[in-house]
Amino acid sequence: MSIVCKVVETKKDLKAFIDFPHDLYKDDKNYVPEIYIGQRSMFDKKNYPYYKHGDACLFLVYRDKTIVGRIAACLLYTSDAADERSSVDLGGRRILKKKTKI
Repeated sequence: MSIVCKVVETKKDLKAFIDFPHDLYKDDKNYVPEIYIGQRSMFDKKNYPYYKHGDACLFLVYRDKTIVGRIAACLLYTSDAADERSSVDLGGRRILKKKTKI
């Protein structure tokens, strides 16, 4: 039994990354899944606002050939990321821009 961590590189990998929690918690009556299209757009590096000021690398963790986990490593390049907006959405966490006194 070996554990391997692989970078998400293909659309198929991304779908597996997004679907993993749904598969993991499929029998949990209290699980409320996130909307798939919202998850997919959040990892769209061309269109999602986060990627103007940061980057992310996604990983799938396998035990043998079964996905047993997922990892999202996110990096925000600048603390001034919210300069052009009142806030920046970091995958469900919102950073509000500090108001400057005039």
